Amino acid sequence: MSVDHIASQFKIPGKITSITPYGGGHINDTFKVQCEQAAVSNYILQKVNHNVFKDIEGLMENISKVTAHIRMKLAESNTEDIARRSLELIKAKNGDLFVKDKGQFWRVFNFIEDHKVYDGAPDKLIAYEGARMFGQFLTQLSDLNPSGIVETIPKFHNIKYRLSNLELAIKADPLKRVCCLHEEINYVRSRYEVMSVIQNLGEKGLLTPRIVHNDTKINNVLFDQQNKGLCVVDLDTIMPGFVHYDFGDGIRTCANTGAEDDEDLKNIEYDLGMFKSFSSGFIE
Repeated sequence: MSVDHIASQFKIPGKITSITPYGGGHINDTFKVQCEQAAVSNYILQKVNHNVFKDIEGLMENISKVTAHIRMKLAESNTEDIARRSLELIKAKNGDLFVKDKGQFWRVFNFIEDHKVYDGAPDKLIAYEGARMFGQFLTQLSDLNPSGIVETIPKFHNIKYRLSNLELAIKADPLKRVCCLHEEINYVRSRYEVMSVIQNLGEKGLLTPRIVHNDTKINNVLFDQQNKGLCVVDLDTIMPGFVHYDFGDGIRTCANTGAEDDEDLKNIEYDLGMFKSFSSGFIE
């Protein structure tokens, strides 16, 4: 089915003039929809990856609740230009949040004009501002009940589940590599306790579950041309969790001097200056 046919099923005003691939995401297929004769001329059309996200209805309800709540918060604070500072779902013509066509799931968002995206933090100012946006995102959602938000990827940040899977993989040893990895395995095992601190505190009721983003890479923040944060995007992993998840995930990428899939370990160091800048923005 053509993307033109899919787009025609949404409440997109004006005449659609072009639909072209957009962005560099790895999970969903994204297109930019351009229109004429409409107050808003551009939109984002996405095919959601159903192999990664099994509960599309729950995922879309999450995004609808969160984006509506953020827009309400922005209006309450008399924020200018709300359309550029929050995502908004464009409903299908039948009123649904998405369109299902031949087993594929599609959605449409507003397109935020004149923005910049950084794949990684090029300097401390970007690290600070990106982190401030994630902190603001958490604050805006702090009074929205997490019990109404579904887990789009079950056990996504459940470290005990991840470590259990690691132990199963070590036991199975399908590629016969365990014999060469005793030092690395022992290194990780020696840190199981400290890696489980946040989850243990949560299980004891000493941390309060919140609605968190769960994927706080700098490229999930849109910046304006003056490098001020506009909007947090990529909301598919919004789930109940702990704010520590968002802080830790941001640090994991921001303070890392190499790419997260870097094959040259010599590139991997910890940038304390980036850590301090991200921390300062997030806490603010």
